[in-house]
Amino acid sequence: MKIAIVGPGGIGSTFAVQLARAGNKVTVIARGKRLEQLQRDHAIVSAAGDRAEVQVSAALDTSAAWDLVLVTVLAHQVDAVLPALAASAARAVMFTFNTFESLDRLRIAVGSARFAFGFPAILATLDDGKLTSKIVTRGMVTTVTDAAWAKVFPAGCGCGVKAAPLMRG
Repeated sequence: MKIAIVGPGGIGSTFAVQLARAGNKVTVIARGKRLEQLQRDHAIVSAAGDRAEVQVSAALDTSAAWDLVLVTVLAHQVDAVLPALAASAARAVMFTFNTFESLDRLRIAVGSARFAFGFPAILATLDDGKLTSKIVTRGMVTTVTDAAWAKVFPAGCGCGVKAAPLMRG
């Protein structure tokens, strides 16, 4: 699969590592110091020195036929990337962040047929650009609104993902 991850902080980087190791073609979209570090390394690097090779870009290629664009920015940062997501040729756009706001505006922006939402069960930090993360599998799992994606993640990355009904607000 061809996957773009917008926001390779701790959670986005954890997904990038797992999905790249599962054989997916992963491109991370970053900015600032994180972009510089990723461009230099061409990989997500763990605190232990392990590397997961990824492509790196400063902007989402809206003409690319992504199978999935995984949005892992913080909720208050999503408005900055929403125009590119709306214009994207991606087959699916999955937002993964914590919010109490209605998801309707995100669904409308990318279209109901492409919209998915997830809540990650990942504990992660970036220290000097090095990733330390843990995928929570005991008592809590990453939930997604689309059962098709729930099947892809466990088979492809061991991320402990399951489908759950979407709470509407």
